[in-house]
Amino acid sequence: LSCPARLQRLEGALRGSLPLALPVHGAVMNINRGNPGDFEVVVDAWPDFRAVLARHRGEVAAAGARGARRGAHTHAPPYTHGAAPQVPADDCYMNTHAAFYRDVGAYRALLESPGAVRWDTAFHI
Repeated sequence: LSCPARLQRLEGALRGSLPLALPVHGAVMNINRGNPGDFEVVVDAWPDFRAVLARHRGEVAAAGARGARRGAHTHAPPYTHGAAPQVPADDCYMNTHAAFYRDVGAYRALLESPGAVRWDTAFHI
């Protein structure tokens, strides 16, 4: 999700789902305030999202270098600006994801979509 207005709207929607959405809400809030944590957000659909995945922007850098599509859904590419740093494949603490979902099927589909998660690396959700 790259549009600042959409990110603001997402932040408000997630605020209504606190405390369950707290980790993702925090990531979106950081993006909306200058993105000091270098996060990006992927949603399953917009504006009626059912699943949101927040991750460090460098998470898919190596996958992107191999030709994998960045972003999990054609209507919602990940938030990006500037070059994404490389994240070590074995650093499961750096490869941390936060997820919020209203529908487990939508969440599963989001995780299985190309480029959403680098399955060849260690990571935490």
